[in-house]
Amino acid sequence: MNKQRNGIEIESNMVAKNRTWQRMRNRMSKHTGWLVLALLFGVGTPAMAQRADGGFEGIFSYGVGARALGLGGAYIAEASDASVVYWNPGGLDRLSRKSMTLFYSTLPLDGQYNFISYVHPTVSSGTFGVAVLRVGTDGIVERDELGDVLGRSSFSQIQLLISYGKQLPYNLSIGASLKIEQQDFLFSQGQISGRGVGADVGVMYRPDWGPEFLQNLSLGVIIQNAIPPIVRIAEAQVRVPRNYKFGVAKWFRLSSRNDGLGIYGDIEKGEQKDIKMRFGVEYAYQGGAMLRLGFAERQLVFGAGININRLQIDYSYGSYDFSPEFPQNHRVSISLTFGKSKQEIIELAKRERELAIAREAAQRAEFQRKLEIKTNIEAGLSFFQKQKYFDALIKFNAALNLDPDNEEAAMWARRAEQKLKEEEERERERLQKLAAEKAEEQQRKAFVQNQLQKGISFFNAGKYNEALAEWRIGLERDPDNPSLKKWIAKTEEQIQRRIRELRRQAELLAARGRYLEAIDRLSELKQFGVNDEKLLAKVNADIAQFRRKMNYEEAYRRGVTEYFNKNYKAAMQFFEQALRLDPNNSNVKEYYRKAEARANAREEPFKTPEIEQKYKKAVLLYAQRKYEAALKLLKEIEKEQPYSKQILKLIDDTEEALRNR
Repeated sequence: MNKQRNGIEIESNMVAKNRTWQRMRNRMSKHTGWLVLALLFGVGTPAMAQRADGGFEGIFSYGVGARALGLGGAYIAEASDASVVYWNPGGLDRLSRKSMTLFYSTLPLDGQYNFISYVHPTVSSGTFGVAVLRVGTDGIVERDELGDVLGRSSFSQIQLLISYGKQLPYNLSIGASLKIEQQDFLFSQGQISGRGVGADVGVMYRPDWGPEFLQNLSLGVIIQNAIPPIVRIAEAQVRVPRNYKFGVAKWFRLSSRNDGLGIYGDIEKGEQKDIKMRFGVEYAYQGGAMLRLGFAERQLVFGAGININRLQIDYSYGSYDFSPEFPQNHRVSISLTFGKSKQEIIELAKRERELAIAREAAQRAEFQRKLEIKTNIEAGLSFFQKQKYFDALIKFNAALNLDPDNEEAAMWARRAEQKLKEEEERERERLQKLAAEKAEEQQRKAFVQNQLQKGISFFNAGKYNEALAEWRIGLERDPDNPSLKKWIAKTEEQIQRRIRELRRQAELLAARGRYLEAIDRLSELKQFGVNDEKLLAKVNADIAQFRRKMNYEEAYRRGVTEYFNKNYKAAMQFFEQALRLDPNNSNVKEYYRKAEARANAREEPFKTPEIEQKYKKAVLLYAQRKYEAALKLLKEIEKEQPYSKQILKLIDDTEEALRNR
């Protein structure tokens, strides 16, 4: 009876605000009118009614998500699924992947409570989120004052959240949500609707410094209704009060199997409301199955969950803390993460940039090659027009060396060669006429011409030294022969050009680390019969240097291969070879040190408790995927015990995790 009197007092306050509502209330049965008021104003019991100047407690202030409700609603400092849009937008930017959460719960008298949210992280522009909450019931029987049925009505209230969060320096993140509330009363003879707009502001902080007990700790603060929504129903308006919440969450790792224990706590203070405290505890078995227990407003709630890849299904059972008198009910939610993480997107963009740079370099090289081909052909045509067929042939052959299938260069090379042959033919005819005057002169010139043709054949085959040898034999019989001198001079000039080109190619290949090809170029250069002792000495020195570098890189490469194959003694031998070739190379020295330590590693106890403490802390950091911090600690204690097998193994595991991340 006392509860009924208080419920009637709530209705009377509203009647004073709106005569229209009074007429509609009289058309409803007593229990259905109480339900609609409870749904509209979020007061499950009369004890929670607020004064008229203090507003009322919003219907959506009791939480969403089976995981959060299974923890008693102590969820302000947690940001692991898309329900963070509701609980604390300050934690939005801590989600690394796209996420979605769906929640369903029944309410008394066929009421339903639904929630859906979506979170969309970006790499550098923060994280956006949107959520929709709905409470509603259908089939409410309308009766007049005599109890006669007039029809059926329904009620629904929807809240739309549009959120944004951004992570700031020092591991601090902030966020805000714009919230739009809509209430609809549908009666058999009409409809009443109301709407209000407000905003929430939240902050989340996770310390990553200081003592060990601060690790895996999260703090959260939210001001719900920082801009209070004012819902207008007919001629009445109701202001949803501000609500201040502070939360803390702490995660403990229980064993090497990745079991964990989470402890959560929230403190809530609303306008003209007493302080509320909520607590929750969660046990996770190997990250795949969870059990939860929560406490709020002297009510115990229970929950469980299962995680399969990126899908998590959660369940909780208990009463809502706003109405312990309501029967306990079941709540279910599904959370899903999908898409690439922020780090994966960054790595993908980095790889795409590297590929683009490589493609651009290849395009530049191809463009340079085509330009050089075109330049050689144009120069050859210019020489051809000036009847400098030898120079033209050199240019066309240069173009063919770059593009053996170039039909234009091949055609003009044949024409230049033909013109050269024609010139040589004319010269031979002239010599033959002179030889006719004198038999000996004819025989001499025939021999010289024969040597000339032999040299030309060798020249066309690219055998310049053989060509020079033949022409010089001819010069012994005819020292003033202009053709031989011309071919010799031009061929020697071509040889010098070729020597310069081979040296340039060798330098470029060596700069790219292609030492074997560079040695081949220099060896080819020596085949030209270089007479310059300084040049020959320089070439031999370059060949020796390239061979040392090639041997060094081969020894270094094989040493690294054996090291990562954990053949440490074999790796040490190769690193020793590399150090003999490059004694001051710090990278090889470091690899040798590491190989030597692992080759002689042994099981041994920790020398000091400080070393053991640092090792345990490093193990914890490794489990938390804070690999850089773990590696830093391990490097410190490695100096104290360089041959400890367990320290070296954890260092190797941590470095491998960093490489694979």
